[in-house]
Amino acid sequence: MKIFILGGSKGIGLCLTKLALEKGYDVTVMSRSAENMPIVHKNLTKINGDGLDLQKIEENVEKVDVLISTIGTRNNKKNQNLFSETTKNLLSAINGYNKLLISVTGIGVKETLDKAGFLFNKIILPFFLKNIYRDKNIQEEIIKHCNTQWIIVRPAFLTNGPLTGRYRIVTDFNNLKVGKISRMDVAHFILSQIEDPVYLKMAPVLTY
Repeated sequence: MKIFILGGSKGIGLCLTKLALEKGYDVTVMSRSAENMPIVHKNLTKINGDGLDLQKIEENVEKVDVLISTIGTRNNKKNQNLFSETTKNLLSAINGYNKLLISVTGIGVKETLDKAGFLFNKIILPFFLKNIYRDKNIQEEIIKHCNTQWIIVRPAFLTNGPLTGRYRIVTDFNNLKVGKISRMDVAHFILSQIEDPVYLKMAPVLTY
């Protein structure tokens, strides 16, 4: 199995890289700071690059089986388009190939907005994340209308806690109560879907 992780130098992407390498998979990580990753492994290829660079993505995904987007930003600029444009580039690069795209978005996107809680909805989102989440909503729309196999992953509020393997995978949001989840457990779920993609064309929420 050959895995391409966009944004894998930290956070969920770094956790996924560690777990995938432990399973013996070949992993290519493309990130603006890939060379600073604290991992050296014979099955790991590090590429310094930007998800907005279509040519660089195309050069590195032809021979991979699965593409994972774990990109993130703290830049809440007015015309934020990192998530949507990066997604367009990934889909363009795999157009016509039989590859799986797994993309991490988050709780509070689309129909999970009213499940994120008062603090997030009334303070954090409108004052600190409004433009980021506007673009994440566009990102999900692009994925849901693409012509390849896909899975959207919506983690609850992230922690740096340990891998437990014990979390809820929620697809019915009617009575959803959102808590926290560790980045390692999000990576654990993503790896499970690489190996056995049972949530194809779905956007589950992960939470404890």
